[in-house]
Amino acid sequence: MNYFEQVVAEVRQELPGITDTQARMYALLVLVMGPGVSAEHVHHAWAVAEPNPHHPCVEQWADLSVEEKRKDKPYARALQRVAAGKRRTSTRRHLPPGDHHRAGRGVQPRPVVERPGRGA
Repeated sequence: MNYFEQVVAEVRQELPGITDTQARMYALLVLVMGPGVSAEHVHHAWAVAEPNPHHPCVEQWADLSVEEKRKDKPYARALQRVAAGKRRTSTRRHLPPGDHHRAGRGVQPRPVVERPGRGA
């Protein structure tokens, strides 16, 4: 099981009964937003995963009623719990910009070239 599938499994534990697409979208939120995932983020991920593009709740966050917005809060709290359990260290901070997608694939990052006048 790769790192993403592990997060999907953790999301499923917190939110049983969600669809495969929702689980994957919510796992992406956990990885990208971490504990800062909000009800608005959940809503947008749900809208992407919703198979019916004409569902009455596939609306911009600002256009939703307070009652509809409240429905996303328990999901956000669940994803925050999953994210709080993550103590991941990212290779991204150790690689030059643009090379984060190469980490772990046997491709060496581009060497950093010192340019005159930029200090050490």
